[in-house]
Amino acid sequence: MRDPLKVHVCHECGMRFLFAVDTQEHEAETGHKLYTTIQIGDTAEGKTERFNPTINTLCRIMKALCEQNSMNRTALSTVANVHYTRLSKCLELLQERNYIELVIQDRVVNIRLTEQGREFASKISDLEI
Repeated sequence: MRDPLKVHVCHECGMRFLFAVDTQEHEAETGHKLYTTIQIGDTAEGKTERFNPTINTLCRIMKALCEQNSMNRTALSTVANVHYTRLSKCLELLQERNYIELVIQDRVVNIRLTEQGREFASKISDLEI
């Protein structure tokens, strides 16, 4: 079994480093000395960090859902060009905000925009880079 990946976090500026040698270089450059070592997915308080997708990723997902009335995750992943795992995290976030809903059609779970989701899509469509 592999050891969990650990990250070193600078208390003073919040920078994160995968290797202890990088913290030594950071200390030499900035004088910052306090670091906490946490496992990936944990924060210093022991809670999972909030997932923050890029606006481009959200734009691609919302655009695909606007063009199609509804689609399953695999099709959406392909059309929006977003890795399935990242897409799942984005969909959780969008569902929490009531921008999408999951509907069962022909024994397949499909994703569909809500009215609130359509409004959000229209607002961010101009932001795509």
